[in-house]
Amino acid sequence: IGHGLLDGYRVLVTAGPTREPIDPVRFISNYSSGKMGYAIAECFKDSGANVSLISGPVQIDKPDGVDHKFIETSSEMFDEVMKSINDYDVFVSAAAISDYKPSDTLAHKYKKEDGSLQINLVRGRDILKCAKEKNKNIYAVGFSAETENIKDNAIRKLKEKKIDMIIANEANHPKGVGFESDNNEIIIIDK
Repeated sequence: IGHGLLDGYRVLVTAGPTREPIDPVRFISNYSSGKMGYAIAECFKDSGANVSLISGPVQIDKPDGVDHKFIETSSEMFDEVMKSINDYDVFVSAAAISDYKPSDTLAHKYKKEDGSLQINLVRGRDILKCAKEKNKNIYAVGFSAETENIKDNAIRKLKEKKIDMIIANEANHPKGVGFESDNNEIIIIDK
């Protein structure tokens, strides 16, 4: 632990995507690289905080001096966050959690056949909202990656989740904005 503005604070950061298995070789995910969450974790550490990072599958090095745990699915992320959320002062939910996951995961590979394939998706649990409900005193920060109505959608999420701050940005992989980029433009909104 360094000496800085956040000495004594315990911070939990989530980063990267989650993968929701369809079968043993396929999954649903997104373009998140984890860069934003990893950079945030490193900033908190450099400011003196005791930082833990829970990360989905990424291709970047973990920050030095940060406790870390790797997960794969949104259910694993939920379990990791919820089991320790009461131990933290600040929660930054920068991970790009899959909102939907297959209702059933096949134990064997889907075989190619003529025609279409139907996969039933179910809504996953809202990790940030549940974390704030469990630890009402935590300072909770969420992210709102949007493709349209960026500010309005972020304000709606801030209120619905009853969190303290939301960071909104355009996330549009084909345009090279938000995901996998070293540059980003954000709007910071607090309650």
